[in-house]
Order: sequence, then structure tokens, then C-alpha cells
Amino acid sequence: MRKAAAVAECRSCGAKIVWAKVHITETPIPLDPDPVPNGNIVLLRKRPYVEVASTNQIKDAKKNGTDLYVTHFVTCPSGDKWKHGRRGPKRKDEHD
Repeated sequence: MRKAAAVAECRSCGAKIVWAKVHITETPIPLDPDPVPNGNIVLLRKRPYVEVASTNQIKDAKKNGTDLYVTHFVTCPSGDKWKHGRRGPKRKDEHD
């Protein structure tokens, strides 16, 4: 990820993540810190804001060499349990 972003750890799988915000809603979103060829998220100039890219934006980004990222929900084994603001699964070391 460009520049130094605060790296955190996923509470489910322990992977490194970087927090960003969706530019319209300012909703926090965890990203995998490394760009990927099949990404659909573009970092905006007004960081830490990101945008889910349209098909044309993805084509332009690839043509221009702009890095694309994916939300950690895609790569985390527990990602679908975290979507939509849910508290997510308990970590192995958490107890009631």
C-alpha cells in the first residue's frame, strides 16, 4: 500500500490488514495491504478514503498501472461473518 498506513491484525485470522474508509459513507473497511491484479478497490488521493471501482475504472487503473486492492472480507476465512457491521466470530482466545 502506498505510503505508511497503519497496519492492524484481523481479529479472526491474524492476517495483516489496513483500515480505510469508503469515500461516500465514511464506513470503515479492512483492506489487504498488498495490491492484487484482480482488485476492485482504488485508493483515492484523499487518503484514507477508497472507492469500489467500476468496470471502466478497473480497466483504466490497470492501463495506468494504478494499484488495486481487495477488502479483507474476500480473503479472510471468516470474512462473510464480519460483513455488514456484525461483531464477527469470536477469536480462539476469547471466552464468554
